[in-house]
Amino acid sequence: PIASVLGADGPIQTAAEEYMSIRWWGAPAVMVTMTGFGALRGLQDMRSALWISLGINAINILLDAVLIFGAGPIPALGIGGAAIASVIAQWIGAVWVLFRVKKILGWTFHIDLSEVRKLMIVGSDLFVRTGVLNLFSLLAMRKATQLGADSGAANQAIRQVWMFGTLVLDSYAVAGQSLVAYFFGAGRIRDARKVGEIVCFWGLVSGVALAGIMWIGGGLVIDLLVPPSAVSLFNSAWLIVVMVQPVNALAFATDGIHWGTGDYRYLRNAVLLATCIGALGLFLVPHSLNWVWIMTDIWIGVRATMGMVRIWPGIGKSPLRFESQKTGL
Repeated sequence: PIASVLGADGPIQTAAEEYMSIRWWGAPAVMVTMTGFGALRGLQDMRSALWISLGINAINILLDAVLIFGAGPIPALGIGGAAIASVIAQWIGAVWVLFRVKKILGWTFHIDLSEVRKLMIVGSDLFVRTGVLNLFSLLAMRKATQLGADSGAANQAIRQVWMFGTLVLDSYAVAGQSLVAYFFGAGRIRDARKVGEIVCFWGLVSGVALAGIMWIGGGLVIDLLVPPSAVSLFNSAWLIVVMVQPVNALAFATDGIHWGTGDYRYLRNAVLLATCIGALGLFLVPHSLNWVWIMTDIWIGVRATMGMVRIWPGIGKSPLRFESQKTGL
């Protein structure tokens, strides 16, 4: 049912159903891994999270080669093999991160229910935010898939590179979250704001650089990921995606800053607003891949704008602005 809701039919729907029916088994492992990464980031141990991420992806790639195409006595499993490879890699990563967290923090079965309640309150805002983020991504994917196989192929190629770019830009969110939280928790608001300035500046620079690399490397992406029949659809949409990368960088950078101050409710509301605008646009705009990505750009733009104005000038009860006034900094 999920595959059909996303606009797939025929052979595409069959393949999607096969993939998802296996891929679900990796969901608990992903939850464990992401929770562990959160703990490691809180301890400012970014290196462990990096090595675990690289390890998971390396294992996934190696298993893909064996399980998709077959090797020796192992038969070629096709798309089912890709799903199995991902599940195995994710569970290895989950065990790996658990051992790393245990080594640093130790292990306890004592649970403070009052702390759990605080965590659930914070988690509810982040749960809604993440759910709404994924909702927009699914709506955009559905729109692109409904346009036909070529549109779906071009869209998937763009999304693959987009996701790789977000991993690069997300590094600023992680750094911003950790450092802003450190200074904010110590009451050093001026330093926290300075960190925010630096994170946004270098995030913007990296976004411009990423846009340049994507513009130059478009031909390589076509050679590697785009079928000939989808090249024309890819080219025009690709330029739209390239242009938004600096704005995308600011969206990630400001997300990290607000995570660091614990401003989760504002982040939730900002994403809700962006998704309402973006989803409405997807239903109203003409049926073309270009418009799918234009609305994605607008969605990103609203998030970046909301993130920036919460810091400069500091709309509403911005933790950075409000605390600065209260402490006289």
